[in-house]
Amino acid sequence: MAQGVAGNHKLNADMFNALIDPNKASELSASVLPSLRHILYTGIHGLYWCTVITVILALIANYFDHDGQLTA
Repeated sequence: MAQGVAGNHKLNADMFNALIDPNKASELSASVLPSLRHILYTGIHGLYWCTVITVILALIANYFDHDGQLTA
């Protein structure tokens, strides 16, 4: 998200807070909404995939840890 904000001089981090808040979202300019939504979507999508990969790695480690050697 920081790269998206830095790449567009019209955007700032406070706009993301306004985008998430339904009461303040209507105050944002219509010209910046598509950019804000795309940056937010990309950030959430990346976070989702990091979470999925972490869960898969945890399941694999759990599957092969029959005798509990990975726990402290």
